[in-house]
Amino acid sequence: MDLSRDEQALRTVTAMGHLQAPVVVDGDESWSGFRPDLIKQAAVRSAAGRASPCASSTSPPPP
Repeated sequence: MDLSRDEQALRTVTAMGHLQAPVVVDGDESWSGFRPDLIKQAAVRSAAGRASPCASSTSPPPP
């Protein structure tokens, strides 16, 4: 989402306590800023089978 164009998205991430972008939401976790360490951890969890809340359980994983 483009926080400069979507006021509701901006209110949502500021309500979560974030003051900088990008904001990443992974299940119950969220963080702001470029965090390759947390991105890698999220990728490992995803590869281990933790489905994203937005993903359908019947759809195949992306290529």
